[in-house]
Amino acid sequence: MDTATQRKRPFVVRRGRVIVVALGLCVLALIFVPRWTCSSLILDDLVPFGSDVSFPVPQDCAALNETPPGATLAAIEKERLYRQLDPGRVTMCETRQSARSFWEDLDRNRQWLPSYVPGLWQYRRVVAIPATVETPAGTLVVVELCRERRWRYYTHVLGNCEKSAIWR
Repeated sequence: MDTATQRKRPFVVRRGRVIVVALGLCVLALIFVPRWTCSSLILDDLVPFGSDVSFPVPQDCAALNETPPGATLAAIEKERLYRQLDPGRVTMCETRQSARSFWEDLDRNRQWLPSYVPGLWQYRRVVAIPATVETPAGTLVVVELCRERRWRYYTHVLGNCEKSAIWR
């Protein structure tokens, strides 16, 4: 009898695990099913097909291999740390366009949406922190492309599905 009891016990443990996993899946379904249209953005984030994201700069913007001005970099870094974004790459270019014209063109862009925070722009999990500096030759455009933390991105997407629908 002792051996029969020992054989049945592992089955009970496995059945318990199956029940726990099934309950976990039910909870996840309750979270995602009401907002199924936005869950595709989360699935795309988990399995990225094309992770190369570029920020829209003016067409005549010539890339510079110099270090951006210290004050501009410090302001971008301060904003990134304040918003708890993961660091990304910094790009800089110079254009003959005015800073105001750059910001107006950015407002018309349909791919990058104004973030939940004024002055930041977002495309899925990538958050751009742009800055402009007026120079005698035109405008210096400095942009850092950061990543929003996963859980925060998921709560934003699921909390505001209509705004994020443009990214699908």
